[in-house]
Amino acid sequence: MADGDERMVMRLPASHPFMRAAQMAACALAAQLDFTYDRVSDLRLALGEACRHLTEDLPAASAPAVDLCFMVDEAKLAVEVRLLYPHHSGSHVVTQTPGPDADVRVALLQELVDEVRIVCDDRHGMCVTLNCFRSGLPRGKARA
Repeated sequence: MADGDERMVMRLPASHPFMRAAQMAACALAAQLDFTYDRVSDLRLALGEACRHLTEDLPAASAPAVDLCFMVDEAKLAVEVRLLYPHHSGSHVVTQTPGPDADVRVALLQELVDEVRIVCDDRHGMCVTLNCFRSGLPRGKARA
């Protein structure tokens, strides 16, 4: 992001009540940016799905955290969701061993927001970035 762009970072436990709080923060921010009701709703659903994608296969005793970074510039609202699992061996990072529904989840995310990026590395785990363009371009037009 360029200088002057605005950003908000939240670190939350990777549990359902806190993920709901992240969704509400995303909705409030998108509404303040004059996104339509449907786009706000789509972002809420996409963020919930991204959080589930990152956390559902983790052992209950692992107690990971999730970093969320909301970035706003003239063109878009971007939400980066990163699983913080400092002692992982790689075996608990969902996209390194995708489940049978991983492709369906990615397709769903791509339908809900303008761009989706999923990055996984051995050192930092997995990150999902959801981009929602402010221009109101129809989905598909912004993807290039």
